[in-house]
Amino acid sequence: MNSTGTDDPVIIVGSGIIGLATAWHLSMRGRSVLVIDQETPTGSASRGNAGILSLGHPPLTQPGASIKGLRWMFNRNSPFWIRPRLDPKLLQWLLNFHRHCRRDHLEACMPALSELGAQSIGWYEQMVRDHSIDCHWDRRGWLDVCRSEPALEQARRTAEMLKGHGFDSTVLENGRLQELDPAYRDDLAGAVRYEDSATMDPSAFLHGLEQACRDRGVRFDHQARLERVQLGDHAISGIHLEDGRNIACSSLLVAAGIWSSQVASSIGIKIPMQAARGYHLQLRLDSSMPCIGSVLNESCVAVTPMGDQLRLAGTLEITSINAPISRRRLDQLVRAASLYIRDIDGATREGEWAGLRPCTWDGIPVIGGVPWIDGLFIATGHAMMGMTLGPATGRVMADLITGTDPDLDLSMFTADRFGRA
Repeated sequence: MNSTGTDDPVIIVGSGIIGLATAWHLSMRGRSVLVIDQETPTGSASRGNAGILSLGHPPLTQPGASIKGLRWMFNRNSPFWIRPRLDPKLLQWLLNFHRHCRRDHLEACMPALSELGAQSIGWYEQMVRDHSIDCHWDRRGWLDVCRSEPALEQARRTAEMLKGHGFDSTVLENGRLQELDPAYRDDLAGAVRYEDSATMDPSAFLHGLEQACRDRGVRFDHQARLERVQLGDHAISGIHLEDGRNIACSSLLVAAGIWSSQVASSIGIKIPMQAARGYHLQLRLDSSMPCIGSVLNESCVAVTPMGDQLRLAGTLEITSINAPISRRRLDQLVRAASLYIRDIDGATREGEWAGLRPCTWDGIPVIGGVPWIDGLFIATGHAMMGMTLGPATGRVMADLITGTDPDLDLSMFTADRFGRA
């Protein structure tokens, strides 16, 4: 079901990592592909990603996450904050999010998420190697850095859980963290190092991957705004753009991040997502900066070296799509990092970013075809895991579009699991 002939064009809505990875995989199979978007891939949510490919990263719906979120949501400086608004859909989302913060839900979805992450790292290495993409690719893994002993003990337990899914780690304490990376303060409890992962500059990688797709014949239109999907006899027949153009197709992938739910709703598919705004700062330090990517455990701030600059990324701000950017959030990134990293207060700010990440209420992405509309596929809702899972998600979507068995249990990710709109 949902497969088409090899000569049919495929239209992909969205030029972030999911859209580009799918286009790349399809081009490798000789398919004709058109990617449309109203912005370049370096303007997408993928661009603002921390750049840490955290393989085996648990979903947002970890046990206890909703309770911790309730404590944090009344503190505007916390890593998680909900912008107050009267919105029945938000209340429904929060209730269902809480219901999914269970151990059995985590254990049910971790095998498939772990497999997607493990496959993605291999695809990244092939893409970077085959197309000579200069993106500060680094396979030294990342650190979960903890200030307190209780946080380190919890990080140790998480690491043990992830070892059960095939991801190796090492606990660094008693000064071993500072031996590995002297940029960290002496008063920290320690860290867990995940050796299987990688770091990179997402914007540079996306630029390189788009060029690789262009070289393979993929077409791009970055001024195209989708107005509606055209259907005929329970199947995709084309799309209508805001500028009046009609483009025929028999296969359509919606991979437009937070805007995917609007497209899906217009054709009767329910995908309950909330926009979670994330922020990043690009810094230049006069002193030595961290040499390995890390997540500052208690502050939930990611720290990624990118050439001669350092990216601080973080916060989860549940907000409306058009809400204003918070300067407080950007400043908080530096304040939080100063509790872990030496001499970061005087760093020069070279750039800043804020973008919206698509979060489903069950914490896992939507990956699959729509059973009652032939030729329609959806890949969205990856939250902060878009870059980590992107290349493998693209491979799965290319399999489904071309009628190939993806050889992966996708039952957790089905596009119709929330019902009809």
